[in-house]
Amino acid sequence: MRQLKEDISFFLHQKMFVVILALTALGSYGFAVTHESIGIDDTMVDVYLNDGIEVLMGRWTIYLINKLFYLGEFMPHITEIGGVMILLLSVVLYCILLRRILGEKIGIGGYTAFACAFISQPFLGGLYLYYYHSGMDVGYLALALSLLFLLESFGRKGKKYFAYLTGSMLGLWIAVGCYESFIILYIMGLIMILFFRGMTDQNKLTFKLIFQKLALCAGLIVGCLVLRAVIQKVLIAIFSIQSEYSVESRALTACLEFFSDGNGLQNAFMLIKKYWLQYFVNAVVYFPVLVYVMSMVVFAVAAGVLTVKRKTGCYLLLFLGMMTTPFLLTLVEMMPPLYRTCQFMPFFIGCAVLLFYLVCNHKRWKKYGCVVFGFVAAMLIWNQAYEMNRIFYMDYKRYQYEKEVLTDIAKEVTQKYGRGSTVIFTGHYSSPYELADYYYIDYSSKEFGLICRLTDWLDPHLKEKYYSPYGYTFAFDMYHSMIEWGMYAFEYPGREFVNFLRMHGYSLQTVYEEALIQKADIYSENLPNWPEEGSVTEMDGYVIVHF
Repeated sequence: MRQLKEDISFFLHQKMFVVILALTALGSYGFAVTHESIGIDDTMVDVYLNDGIEVLMGRWTIYLINKLFYLGEFMPHITEIGGVMILLLSVVLYCILLRRILGEKIGIGGYTAFACAFISQPFLGGLYLYYYHSGMDVGYLALALSLLFLLESFGRKGKKYFAYLTGSMLGLWIAVGCYESFIILYIMGLIMILFFRGMTDQNKLTFKLIFQKLALCAGLIVGCLVLRAVIQKVLIAIFSIQSEYSVESRALTACLEFFSDGNGLQNAFMLIKKYWLQYFVNAVVYFPVLVYVMSMVVFAVAAGVLTVKRKTGCYLLLFLGMMTTPFLLTLVEMMPPLYRTCQFMPFFIGCAVLLFYLVCNHKRWKKYGCVVFGFVAAMLIWNQAYEMNRIFYMDYKRYQYEKEVLTDIAKEVTQKYGRGSTVIFTGHYSSPYELADYYYIDYSSKEFGLICRLTDWLDPHLKEKYYSPYGYTFAFDMYHSMIEWGMYAFEYPGREFVNFLRMHGYSLQTVYEEALIQKADIYSENLPNWPEEGSVTEMDGYVIVHF
């Protein structure tokens, strides 16, 4: 613990590190902190935290935190600030992890670039659209401590060895209790530890060590999942958690059935193709994916050079692990992971930045290499922060537009039928293209033509899932219409609209009887769409609003 305090103190006393990191955080998250927006799930905060749906999904950490530090009502500013502060502390711990491996080979400029590239990575913005960010910030903090314990276990024996492994497993347990995909970051963290330790001293890297540590990592993950299942049952029993809402949870049996039926190999190959499109081909049009691909190239070149110079295949094996580890989540989810679930991405890109720093800092071209590194790092961080702001600004515009739509409906219903009217929402809502036009490219564009050339040889139908009337969409999970979601969220049409309007001072009611909802759907088939005249009408004492 004393060593950890000294390491933290080292970074906090580096003025350049603190100032540049603070400016990057301000540039990346300043708009989100000062401009709240209410989106999907934000109207369900009390159900997730107070009623315990998070526990039913296996995400127990934030539920327990809510018992100590209350989060159960939508209060965005304090959670945004708190989340950013925890994220900043987390990235300092990741810097400590890497400094304990690389030491003085990396100057403070390199660690500063790592930290700034980490916190500005735009996929983080995908979770910052949600209130309390699904506990992502706490997960990063716990996972950093877990990797520090794992690193300290190297070379240890006896009780200290098992103590450090236990600490690592408990840290992973807490992180996975926030978001399951932290398992991928844990495996990636181990691979990076092995890779960078091998770079500093070849004697620290052998095939035997790699397989031993990977087997150990697998054992710790299994232990973590067992503990997760135990605490889930304990919390359900202690707090009598149950919910009227259906909670989706993909069981291992469903995954096995997906791959063991008659089309198992075909299903697996289709997942590989979809992953190729989402995480490699989309680099043509989406900057965060381009950065990921370039980071892969940096590690590929480094692995190749080290393999030749040191005459060992260990580095190529570790690079293969870097490429395949993110795909593991695809196998479990039976679909390519959403961008916002890529918790490994900021760390991976930051490590690629450090590796690029080592190349630029080589004594042969150190004088000019430092200038090149500074320029590339500044360009990367600026563009990532710019992309992050785009996510928050688009969501803010979406919120302002949808707030106007729903409050206009509430005003009309209140004027015609009085406060507290019972409303049934029917039809289908489509968010205006103009609110998310950045995430579409025209079918006649050069970029789409290149995407076709990169995919059609493999499967000409691969892209069809991402087709829309407005063009090819490449980041669908970075923009979410609250009204589209709220129409049928948790099997209750319009329930979240009522919650949304209550948050804005309007008192309406809705219904939950399936027969009545079906009757309203049939009744509204020939109604005009909102906001046309007649789209708000009455049926048997209930108000119908038809989209």
